[in-house]
Amino acid sequence: MQQAFTSNIIEYGYYAIFLLVFLQEVGFPSPIPNEFILIFSGYLCSLGTLFLPFNVLAAVGGDLVAGFMLYVIFRYFGNLILQRKPKWIPISQTKLDNISQHIKKKGVWFVFVGRLTPFIRGYVAVLSGLMQFPFKKYGFVMWFTSPLWAVFYICGGYYLGPYWDSTLTTFFPEHGAIITICCSALLIMVLFLRKHISFLNPFKIKTIQS
Repeated sequence: MQQAFTSNIIEYGYYAIFLLVFLQEVGFPSPIPNEFILIFSGYLCSLGTLFLPFNVLAAVGGDLVAGFMLYVIFRYFGNLILQRKPKWIPISQTKLDNISQHIKKKGVWFVFVGRLTPFIRGYVAVLSGLMQFPFKKYGFVMWFTSPLWAVFYICGGYYLGPYWDSTLTTFFPEHGAIITICCSALLIMVLFLRKHISFLNPFKIKTIQS
C-alpha cells in the first residue's frame, strides 16, 4: 500500500495530490490520512521532485473544492441525505448533534478551529451546510484555513526531510520516519487546538446536550 501510494505521488505529482486530498475530504475511504500525504509531498519537495509552491496550490485546491462542495450539497440536500443514513458517514447522529451545538455557540471560531483539526475537518463542512451557516463567513474561513493547513504539513515535511534518513530511520527502519513525523505533527496540532475547543475533550461531549 505504501509503495503504491508513494509511486503514484512521484509519478503523477500535483494531480495525485489534488485528487487524493479531494477524495478524502469528501469522505472517500482511505487508509492514508491527508496529513500524511502533505508531509510526504513536502519531503519530495526537499528532494527537488516537486516544486513547493505548486505542491501547496494542489493541496489547497483539492481541499477548497471538497470543502465548498460538501457545504453546498448539505446546505440544499443535507436533510434528505441524513434521512437515508448513508454508510459512508462514519459518525453517529449524537456526535453530529454535539458538533452542531458547538457551531451554534461558537460560530465562526469553531468552524475556523474545526477546519484545522484532523479527523473532524470534513464534518465541520457538512454541518456548516446543514445549519445554513452564512456562505460568506464559511468562505472566509475556508480561504484562510486551507492554505494554513496545507502549508503547516507540507513545510513540516520539507524542513524535516533532510533529517529522516540520518536520524529517525535509525529507530524506525521502513518508512518509520514519515510515520513518526506525521503522528508527531498530528499530536502537536490536536494538543494545541484542544485548549481552544472543548469538543476535542471526549469527557465534555455529554455536557453539551440539553
